[in-house]
Amino acid sequence: MNKWLEIFLIFIVVPILVILLGAIKVLFILLWLFAILAYFYMRKNHAYSYKKDYNKKALNKTNIGKILVPYLVSICVLFIATYYFYNDKLLFLPINMPHIWLMVMVFYPLLSVPPQEIIYRSFIFRRYKHCFSDNQLTHLSALTFGFGHIIFQNLEAVILSTIAGYIFALRYKKGRALSLVIFEHAIYGMLIFTVGLGYFFYRGSISTTQIIAGG
Repeated sequence: MNKWLEIFLIFIVVPILVILLGAIKVLFILLWLFAILAYFYMRKNHAYSYKKDYNKKALNKTNIGKILVPYLVSICVLFIATYYFYNDKLLFLPINMPHIWLMVMVFYPLLSVPPQEIIYRSFIFRRYKHCFSDNQLTHLSALTFGFGHIIFQNLEAVILSTIAGYIFALRYKKGRALSLVIFEHAIYGMLIFTVGLGYFFYRGSISTTQIIAGG
């Protein structure tokens, strides 16, 4: 199959079908199913090893420090932006639904982030490496990640996810260490749900499962 057609079907058509078919209710299942299929494809065709891709040695003080410096700036920026533009949503979950917030803080990094990173980083950078340069793969990874959040049917989710997609794609491109990207994705996602912007990733529903799967 033509790679452009494949990209279009997987990363454009599928999210639209999720909306049209109301499949967001089973988003968590779809996310893991796709990640598992991607894993077996990579293992068969690219001698993929999750252990090597994860590269836990990269998760050291030096690299974590490089992530935390801009993250601390992001905390200030997102709190200020939420206060001025979405004041009614500021700290909504921790204040109004602390039990759900705590569940998200625990399960989101464990159950939602890894499959997303396998799909949008590991899979994309391997499946299409012969078709695009690393810089082009970075754009592809970030833009498809952003568009995938169209399932939440609001522009804010797409914009925030696209920005985050570039952060994660650049991190993966630079170090090829999934551990760092998963860590970075997890702490940014937890921040988004804490400050109140997570609303755009579960809009219309306060389903705990949907919240954990989102972002």
